[in-house]
Amino acid sequence: MTLPACSRLLGVPRFSIWVATPPMNLLLLSRLLGTLGAQRWGSGPMGRRGLFLGALCWALGAAHPLQAAPTEAPASEAHAVNTHATDAHAANTHATSGQTQLLWLGQSAVRLTTPGGKVILVDPFLTQNPKTPPPYKNLEALGKIDLILVTHAHGDHLGDGPELAKKRHIPLIGSAGLDQSLVDLGVLPAELAPRMDKSGTITPLGEGIRITMVHAEHSSALEWLNPVTHKTETHVGGEPVGFIIEVENGFKVWIMGDTGLFSDMKFIADYYRPDLVLMPIGGHYTMDPKDAAYAVRYWIHPRLVLPYHYGTFPVLTGTPEEFIRAIGPSRTKVLEAKPGDTLTF
Repeated sequence: MTLPACSRLLGVPRFSIWVATPPMNLLLLSRLLGTLGAQRWGSGPMGRRGLFLGALCWALGAAHPLQAAPTEAPASEAHAVNTHATDAHAANTHATSGQTQLLWLGQSAVRLTTPGGKVILVDPFLTQNPKTPPPYKNLEALGKIDLILVTHAHGDHLGDGPELAKKRHIPLIGSAGLDQSLVDLGVLPAELAPRMDKSGTITPLGEGIRITMVHAEHSSALEWLNPVTHKTETHVGGEPVGFIIEVENGFKVWIMGDTGLFSDMKFIADYYRPDLVLMPIGGHYTMDPKDAAYAVRYWIHPRLVLPYHYGTFPVLTGTPEEFIRAIGPSRTKVLEAKPGDTLTF
């Protein structure tokens, strides 16, 4: 029996709304309900009912004390260790002992290493990225790559993806429209550009790693340099997307890509329950710090969030400091990193 049920049966329903109000202690409230119920019914023909239900409510309170929600994340939650890679070898160490590693390479480029040692490269804008750490301008410094994910067709996300896919003979997965255009234009062969779309879930690295494509609120035109005319052409780039990546130990990462606010952020967070969210905060083309903070406070409530896609170009003026101030007191831990840092979870 729930405490609201006790209050209704005892004839004191006005107390039921206290149940969800921290820091009211459930033990105290249930005993109060039991006492009031016994007083209300104890002297009349319903006395036995009042005494029985009063005792039941006392027992309920003793068994289920209610604690106020903590303002800080519990110590048992995922802990991020921030290390700055001084060379390519140090940065390419695979996750071990059930850990996930994330190397941020500036803008939206990240290399995710799963607990099982699989390596996923996301939005590999590297050689032309002013924030890429110098060692990674040489694409060989990335080490092993098993899969490339691209959130949309813009050059600061597609970046070096096609070149890496061809050199390493690994698939590049974007939305169906983007991958189809890459095939039609001869940029990639069909076997390296498998099509998928939003809401689809795939397991290209084995059943232990699940990748789901989700919505993003942005655009996705593909600019292509025609090798014959030497002119830039604009082609279909498919839908902009984000990715939910679940690794072998159940840890989930939501890579938002470029996006503005949209109310289904709440649905995505409620349904997939990501542990870590990579969130753009630069503004102009995406959410700014105030927008991103709104999503964190009212829709997503993540345990961990890494702000990215800021400071790469002059128009991307948002900063992590503004983001943290806009969030205010929160259970969410904001991870501060700089390009070249590796975070371990």
